[in-house]
Order: sequence, then C-alpha cells, then structure tokens
Amino acid sequence: MPITGSFSSTQLIGSGIVTSSLLNSTLFDFRNSGNSAYLIFEDDGRSGPDIYTSSIGFAAGSSSISQVTLVSSSNYIFGVVIPSVNSNFNGTGSFTFTPSNITGNGNIRLRGTGDYSLNIKPSLLLDRYSVNVRVAYSVRKLSSTYSGNCIRVRNGSNVDADIGFDSDGNLNEAALLTHCGSGDGFIAKWYDQSGNGGDLEQTTDAQQPQIVSSGAVLKENGKPIITGLAASNGSHLDLSGTKTTYLPSTGQHYFFSVSKVSTDRAILYRENTRFQLIAQSGNTSTNTRNDPNYLSNTYRKNGASYSPTNRDEVHTSFSSQHLLTINGSLDNGVSSFVLGYGASNFANYSMQEFIVYEGDKASDQSNIETDINGHYSIF
Repeated sequence: MPITGSFSSTQLIGSGIVTSSLLNSTLFDFRNSGNSAYLIFEDDGRSGPDIYTSSIGFAAGSSSISQVTLVSSSNYIFGVVIPSVNSNFNGTGSFTFTPSNITGNGNIRLRGTGDYSLNIKPSLLLDRYSVNVRVAYSVRKLSSTYSGNCIRVRNGSNVDADIGFDSDGNLNEAALLTHCGSGDGFIAKWYDQSGNGGDLEQTTDAQQPQIVSSGAVLKENGKPIITGLAASNGSHLDLSGTKTTYLPSTGQHYFFSVSKVSTDRAILYRENTRFQLIAQSGNTSTNTRNDPNYLSNTYRKNGASYSPTNRDEVHTSFSSQHLLTINGSLDNGVSSFVLGYGASNFANYSMQEFIVYEGDKASDQSNIETDINGHYSIF
C-alpha cells in the first residue's frame, strides 16, 4: 500500500538492488525490542510518489517477519525508513536488521528522527552461492559458517601469525599491523573458506607475496591486496596437499578473481606446464595461455566479454583492479595447482579474491559478479 506520510531525503537511504526474481521471497529478518518500523521499496528513479511499503508493527518481544510482498515487479532500491509521522520512534528503541537474500550486498543506512540503533548483517557470498564451490580465498569473509582465519603472515622477524577478520567481516588490519609493526609482512598461507580445506601456501620466504610494506597494509581501491613480487622464481602460492582432493574433476570450471598485475611479468594460475593468463609488458606474443589445453576458455572482464590478444595487451588491461571471470577447464591428471607460476620470475597476480566453482555456473555468474563488485566497487 502507498505510504501517505511525507519523507525527507535524510530519512530515505537506499543501497543495492532487489530484483523481480526476489519478489515474495524471504528478504529480511527484523528483530527489535518494541515499537514499529516500515520496510520500504522505492523505484530506481527515486521519484517520490512511487514509494510502497509493508507496514510492520512489533509488540515488545516479537522476533521476526518471514515474507515481504511487493506491489510491482520492476527493480527496487531497498531501504528502511523511520518516518517523522511515526511517533513510536520519538523515544528509544533498537532492532537488528538482517538481510537474508539480497542482490547488491551493500550497506544499508538508517536515518530519521528518534533515538535508535541499527545493526547491518548482509548475507555473504557463499551463503547464497555455495553449490559446487571447490576453493575460495578472499581478504573478506565469504561464508557465515566459516570460523577460520584469513591469512597467515610472516613478519620482519620471521615469525608467522594467523590473521582473522574484524567485526565487519574484513581482514583484521589492526591485528595484522600489530604483528608486523613498522616492518613488512608476507603471505605464508591463504586459507580456503569453501570448507574443503584447500589452503594456498608458500614456505619459501623469498617467494612469498607481500601484504604489508614498512608498517602499512598494501591496498587497492581501499582494500587489502596480496601483492605479487618479481622475486627469484616469482612470488606464488601453491595448493597444499593433493590437488585432486580439492579440484577432483576434469572439464568445466568457473574462476572469479579480483586482482591486478603489479609486475612486468605475471601469470594468474598454473597446473604443471599448463598456465594462464600471461601478462608481460612489451611482449607481443599471442600465447597468453597454454595451448591446446585451455583453448575453450571464455573470459569476462568487469562483467563484459573480454578477448585477450597478446601478453602486452593483457598486462595493460589488468594493470588496475579488475574482476576477471573465466569459464575454463582443469586437468585432474596434473598434480599441482599454483596461484602464479613458480618458475622463472613470473609473479602471481596481486589478488584480493579468488574463487573456483566446478561445473556450469552460467546461471549464477552475473549475480556472483554483482556481489563481488558490490564489495570492491570495481566498475
């Protein structure tokens, strides 16, 4: 039903998109200590009159609603309004707002009159897209059921320490800097959040990528980045244990990476002698992946089709943060999987997120890309 009250711009804040495919589904879980709230949806144009609501009244001690029915099938920006006409919020009150199924995965802010608080807990990527995930690495938390650490870091005194996540689900930079002090920090292990246990590790100090430099966390677009270094044999991280335990089949796989090229020569990943995607400054070779093993691969960069032409073009195209999606293949007859190359001085791509799914993920591809971009603001 239309809201008949008036709302100012400071009372309506939207972030993210709820699409028509989510209509009449379980979108939000409200928990509060009393009072009333309005859940509102406004169309993309924010054109004032087109505001609709489900009016939700809470008695003290009530816990949740399970369904919201929208009045249109077009795209909506979601938000929460505490209207000035609602006197219930002129006093004190608090509630926790937990999106359980959203597209966009953005932060939602609450503004209005009254003394209240709002806690935001967006659902995480692997909470919604976990089917056939094989390995998943990130500088943010990807699954609400994952209770492990993010990375293991070697400091300038050659002491290793596990670094977890902060209360917002991001890499705990405070703990990281406490461990590294004014020195440097290097990645000894990147933990797999898929639940399959396929951690990436590097035990050779000279071949470890970097995360802290002179007491500062290395970042790209405001978020930590595991940075490739052109050291002897190049920095790289190897899949621990037996590869076929974590990547057990041949055939189609989907790779999602948030990364960039930080060195003159870099490779995304390698299986034994099979490798892709080569970035090499000044090199016009068209051999950007190991033929004939990866001939069937298709690529997307920042949500659009991409076709690599030569190594120098790849180097130029990926010199800044990007989201690379590969519909490709793996070979379970090969015993190794390496993020990077691990031979000569080709480094790993500098990386913030790397997720591998087994099988066809075409139906989820755009939603996964939207979620990733919503967090990293790449494009």
